[in-house]
Amino acid sequence: MNRLMEILGGIIQDYPQVKLHLCSGDANDTEKKLARGVLDFAVLMGDRPLDNYHYLQLPETDQWGLILKKEDPLSQKEFILPEDLLGHPLILSEQALQVHRFQKWWGNLGPQMNIIGSTDLIFNASLLVAQSNAYLLSFNHLIDTRDSQLTFRPLKPSLSDPITVIWKKNIQQSQIAKLFLERLQASLSK
Repeated sequence: MNRLMEILGGIIQDYPQVKLHLCSGDANDTEKKLARGVLDFAVLMGDRPLDNYHYLQLPETDQWGLILKKEDPLSQKEFILPEDLLGHPLILSEQALQVHRFQKWWGNLGPQMNIIGSTDLIFNASLLVAQSNAYLLSFNHLIDTRDSQLTFRPLKPSLSDPITVIWKKNIQQSQIAKLFLERLQASLSK
């Protein structure tokens, strides 16, 4: 998201009269808002059908891992294997749960996983992790763990998803929307 926020930051710096509305949500909610014209653009993480949209695939990917307390014994591991999660209470994103995102990753161990809940707001789930014995499967960098009691450990084998900016086909875009796309495309050619 840093690439996109840098572009938006440049636009509002160059054009202080521009007003932004940043929405968070899962891909289904975001696509619905885009279809209704509530949003000019949506950012999708993961593989989704893109036939109905114009889109730009970002070179960055999102890496999946485990959010856990820094003092937890699992935090001493460089990476997390599927068998490391056995017996631990897990929280997953609702979207990942619906599309069975981890099914191949944990393989035959899937039925033994203790999934205690799902979330569509990672920040709130991270607060639960900090206050309980739960663990959160999440993308890296969604939670700032630098000054926190939490940490991130990547999964092994590595599991990552593409990041794609989408917008509706056959619509007249505002000048600011066109400027955003121009700057995004320019950032991709650097």
